[in-house]
Amino acid sequence: MTFAEQLEKDKDVFFDIDEFAEQVAYDDTISQKTILAVFDFGAGFDTSNPKDTATMLVKKTDVLAPDYRHTIIRDGVTWYIFRDTSQSRVGIEKNGLWEIKITANERYKDFR
Repeated sequence: MTFAEQLEKDKDVFFDIDEFAEQVAYDDTISQKTILAVFDFGAGFDTSNPKDTATMLVKKTDVLAPDYRHTIIRDGVTWYIFRDTSQSRVGIEKNGLWEIKITANERYKDFR
């Protein structure tokens, strides 16, 4: 098995609802759809309240182009895609996945 094949197999485990993934609603301001996402709360942020921030992994096939102002609804709470002003994009794409910073506080200051 090649490394790429192993990585694809590992994605299946991470995005299994019985393992790490959660079903969330993703709203791109045009439509809302249900996708699977994996969360790492407090990761990637320098904050005193890690419950309000997270890094989210989603499949690129589910979210083609994440953008600032897109929202995620998780357990009835609306999360907002975070804009890091030091980056030209809101997410990092690696191996068919988006790594996206999100915040439960719409007024969270832009990361600088």
